[in-house]
Amino acid sequence: MKSKFIYAFLVVVFVVTLMPAQELFAQTGYIWGRVIDVDGNPIVGAQIELQAIKSSRSYTLETDEEGRYQHAGVYSIDEYRVIVEADGYVNDYKEGIKPGRSGNDTSCRADFILKKGQKRKLPFEMTEEELEAARKRQEELKKKAAELEEVRGDFDRAIALYNSEQYAEAIELFQKVLKVDREQPSVWGNMAAAYAQLEQYELALETYQTAVEMDPENSAFYQNMGSIHASMGDVDKARELYEKAASLAQELSPKDAATNYYNMGVTYINSGENEAAKEALEKAISIDPTHGESHYQLGVVLLGMGDMEGAINIWKKYLEVSPDGPNALTAEELIKSLGG
Repeated sequence: MKSKFIYAFLVVVFVVTLMPAQELFAQTGYIWGRVIDVDGNPIVGAQIELQAIKSSRSYTLETDEEGRYQHAGVYSIDEYRVIVEADGYVNDYKEGIKPGRSGNDTSCRADFILKKGQKRKLPFEMTEEELEAARKRQEELKKKAAELEEVRGDFDRAIALYNSEQYAEAIELFQKVLKVDREQPSVWGNMAAAYAQLEQYELALETYQTAVEMDPENSAFYQNMGSIHASMGDVDKARELYEKAASLAQELSPKDAATNYYNMGVTYINSGENEAAKEALEKAISIDPTHGESHYQLGVVLLGMGDMEGAINIWKKYLEVSPDGPNALTAEELIKSLGG
């Protein structure tokens, strides 16, 4: 009797110790994916949480140098919510991810493309009131998008009217666009340019100021405001604005920066300030040696300052860089008449 009892006990122990190992093997799987930014660059160290939908299980990990993550020991009976967070990016999630049998199984892959921005509260974290407010915001955004699509044609027509010198008609359409969306600096800027063409300078400057408040790094706005002040005879303000435009444009677009200094030079020529004009035009040429009209106007300035040889030399350079320029024939005649 004693030996039979021991035998039965050993059998029970043998069965109990084997079954958990079999269960563990059968009930785990993979969830994997990659996290990148909108330019396709991997996001390293993004925090990943695998959150079971119907239980309290959760797993945390982070992305590697390729932006990849993988968990091979996920309890496979559950479906999961995959949540991703990274510093400087808007967080995101996907639901209903079922663990797969291998790290090559695409059915268990959850990839993310994150946009720059701040962390937000995700829908499953919201109260019913917050969800309702979010739904209303989404509806408003859809309505706004539909309205913007409707006025896109009005903007294009306004640009066409501006280009055909129908400035008043262009302004009407720009105003129509702004009734739908007032946060469009390019619309304000183009409308300001139309006011300037109609010589409604004060209104143009006021409109440009609105554009600048929305897009303070746009060098074209400052350049155009400088031109308006030059037309109004305010040389000092024009110079200040041209300098601002040139400093903004120089790194991004040397040609635009050269144009700003060229405009500054012309402003000084018109006000009879030859030294200041010479300085501005030489700056334009140093930034963009191919800026032909800066060469031509510098020749005009040098001639006015009595430097005939300097004028001839710079006009010859003008003909090299801009042989078909608008002042090419004039430059040739001046060189010839001065004995060059």
